[in-house]
Amino acid sequence: EQAGLPPGQIDQLISGVTIRPLKVDGTGESEEGLDAQWAVAFIFLLMVYTTIIFYGTAVMRGVLEEKTSRIMEVLLSSARPIQLMLGKLFGVGSVGLFQYLLWVGLALVGSKVLDLTLPIGMSSLNLEPSLFLYFVLFFLLGYFQFSAILAAVGAICSSQEDAQALSTPIMFVIIIPFLISISLATSDVSGSTVQWLSLLPFFAPMLMFLRIILGNPALWEIFAAVVINIAAIIALSYLAARIYRIGVLMYGKRPGFAEIARWIGRS
Repeated sequence: EQAGLPPGQIDQLISGVTIRPLKVDGTGESEEGLDAQWAVAFIFLLMVYTTIIFYGTAVMRGVLEEKTSRIMEVLLSSARPIQLMLGKLFGVGSVGLFQYLLWVGLALVGSKVLDLTLPIGMSSLNLEPSLFLYFVLFFLLGYFQFSAILAAVGAICSSQEDAQALSTPIMFVIIIPFLISISLATSDVSGSTVQWLSLLPFFAPMLMFLRIILGNPALWEIFAAVVINIAAIIALSYLAARIYRIGVLMYGKRPGFAEIARWIGRS
């Protein structure tokens, strides 16, 4: 009004804006079933998050139990520490993989049944078989990263109380990516921040998987995320093995960070 604009133009400038969300993929734009896709994305993300924590802590408890019961000393007489640690990771991981395969099988059967009985409702979900493959893949990437760290935690602790105290701050390694995945992906799943974070270790298992469900990331981005996280698994497993080989035979007071650093540097 102070600028002398006519009332009609003022009303046009201050009128509300209606935002209509659309999902863009290879077939074009679609707004049908978008809310259902968000629900599916959150359910899948929550399953990845909870199972990574569950099986990662199972590795830590298993290592700690073998150490405190002195079974570890018997096992070391017939196997190297790195073999025992990797055996624990792959053993517990195979249980998680079997559970995931059961979920995938039941989901595929259930989707086929619902597709026959409720074709309209299932068409809005668009659950492609490749989604379930990514579901298994990113669980394994997240599991091996997280469980390698917790295997080292179980090796350097001598009681459940020490392990609980030391693993609590490590839980933020998985909690923070989960919270960031929800907050960033729900605001802008194709933003540059989300794109870069989805390539990084600890973030990719959830954030890249979420982008696959809600967005349309390029194949090179998915490939780069897998390669980077496999490299992170190798590096973390190497560092964890350096700690594991000494920590499983150490009892009493929990070592400090300086002592653990010496273990890693010891040849």
